[in-house]
Amino acid sequence: MLTRGRVRLVSAAAIAAVAVAVSGCGSSTVASVVDPVAQAATISNQASGMRMNLVMHLTASALPAPITGTGSGAFSLADHTGSFSLTLDLASIPQVSALLGTSTFRIDEILDGATVYLKLPPALARNPALHGKPWAKIDLATAANAAGFPGVSSLLNNPFSTDPSQFLRYLRATSGSVIKVGTATVDGFQTTHYRARIQLARVPNAFPPAQRAQVRRTITALEQTAHISSIPMDVWIDGQHLVRREALTISESVSGQTVGVGLTVDIPQYGPQPAPQLPAASQVADLTGAVGSSSSYSLAG
Repeated sequence: MLTRGRVRLVSAAAIAAVAVAVSGCGSSTVASVVDPVAQAATISNQASGMRMNLVMHLTASALPAPITGTGSGAFSLADHTGSFSLTLDLASIPQVSALLGTSTFRIDEILDGATVYLKLPPALARNPALHGKPWAKIDLATAANAAGFPGVSSLLNNPFSTDPSQFLRYLRATSGSVIKVGTATVDGFQTTHYRARIQLARVPNAFPPAQRAQVRRTITALEQTAHISSIPMDVWIDGQHLVRREALTISESVSGQTVGVGLTVDIPQYGPQPAPQLPAASQVADLTGAVGSSSSYSLAG
């Protein structure tokens, strides 16, 4: 029997998620004054924008089988805007497929600064909170402050952010112990594969001084909520010191359930991206207050 808790977990994981073929062998420690991963993250973050593709693998003790997903999108780093689509394959969980009326679960997302717009599948869009409107709107900064996560207005780039492009900022907080794994061709680019570990405590130092106090408070809240202090990352960097692929696997505790997430993010293109078209106000239901006032709120109903 499909429980309300399982539907909530699927819905929350999907939304958060929107929010990495190596050739050669051997391994050697990179001995350099400049951390190649942090250097590439800095250079990549200076780009005006990027296109990216994502592959996701989700496991949870509340789910009978893993959930896989694919996504793609375009982001502008300068003004923190972008659009992203994520499709989850739920064929391995027939109970959820039956509830949704389909074996695929698609979410379209538009990011506009601190505001996220989500277009949900019809089965979830029937939720009374949406008032028959196809789009949900959430002001992340307002909701996070209400839920006890101060500083998210300056930390939309946490590992659970709805903007996958912001993993690049986190790469600047690698521990300094970087391993060169080998080489590989990624999306037609010749790259070097590195393995590193992001220390969450070092993330605030990747931000301007004026933002660090707020960021540090948010990192502390994330560490306490997700019970993690570091994130292992594999990174593929091309000859121009641009990140072309990031891969991570993390395990966390969510409402007493063990959840594992594997993400692979490819960046095949850097450069200016078109501004996303926001949905008309008449098509949007603002859920900021509901999300911020209850950590257990779910669009699953």
